[in-house]
Amino acid sequence: MSFANPTFIDPQDIILDQNTIPKLSLQRQAEALISHVDTPYSWFFQSREFHEQFRVMGEEMNKFYSQPLDCPEDLWRPNNMCVAYCDQYQGWYRARVQQVSPDGKLLQCSMVDYGDVQKIPLSSVRPLTKQFAALPIQACRAALCGVMPVDGSMVWSDESKKFFSTAVSERMLWVKLVAQDSASQILWMHIIDTSHDDTDVYISNSLVEKGLGIRPPQNSL
Repeated sequence: MSFANPTFIDPQDIILDQNTIPKLSLQRQAEALISHVDTPYSWFFQSREFHEQFRVMGEEMNKFYSQPLDCPEDLWRPNNMCVAYCDQYQGWYRARVQQVSPDGKLLQCSMVDYGDVQKIPLSSVRPLTKQFAALPIQACRAALCGVMPVDGSMVWSDESKKFFSTAVSERMLWVKLVAQDSASQILWMHIIDTSHDDTDVYISNSLVEKGLGIRPPQNSL
């Protein structure tokens, strides 16, 4: 029985710094896939503009990283970029290391093109190479404007989070930029559902109508 020689990855082709990946240029209003939801104040979207390029890159990544590779294995530090195999999604995805377990065998990784966080075994992590770093990181973090929790705090109820997630998760909707927090870089945005025949539905309005949110004070987001 013969085995193919591992494909060598030149250390000069390895990308560790997220800042070397091109920045995504956002339009003030765009059609987008809501890729991950935590709360109405923390969710992620992918602009439809790059969907075809992203799909093609995903296919090429899965083909490349599914083969035996000859590459360094001591690269994993917090904030370093990598490619991780995610059992939940059954594929290889670009990621950023957040934490490394004390024994070095488990990495907590942010899936940068989707927004969620996964725990990945060391054996399922590979270096990100230049060929897969040309496309901007796809997941943009945002917060819903025009609504706030019913008690006036910053903490959303479980019922509110469930309603919001059901309304927007994995759906192609329109997002509209209102403001950007200069410190956190979070985008304050409206989410608009245009699938209804009679009118466009602002998700912030839906939360208020369901009694799951209230209007913020005037002149606030």
